[in-house]
Amino acid sequence: MTQNPIFQRIQALLDRDGITLRDLERGAGIPYSRSYEWNRRENSKPNGQDALTLARFFNVPVGHIMDGDPLVEEDSKENLLHDYGELLPEGRRQAEQYVRFLLQEQRAARKDGPSSGSQG
Repeated sequence: MTQNPIFQRIQALLDRDGITLRDLERGAGIPYSRSYEWNRRENSKPNGQDALTLARFFNVPVGHIMDGDPLVEEDSKENLLHDYGELLPEGRRQAEQYVRFLLQEQRAARKDGPSSGSQG
């Protein structure tokens, strides 16, 4: 039996994050019986809501899970903005402070480093 390609991608994300289907059930609220069917049946796939839940849980685009779209840096930016939006006000303040700190460090390093004519 050929393994469902959607489940192969889900399994790769589980492996990446070091979690199991049971962990997925607890963390994302998707019943084990449903995710198990994606593994067992070659043509089974998550419904729209489950696909969105999986994407948010794994912090990847829906297209990666459903269609195998490659993960690219732009996706990371989108996910970072989503995560920022979920922070409480104090968390947002801390994130903004840290970004400003990193930018200051980067600018200082450019000023102190050799002049190469390109900006990273």
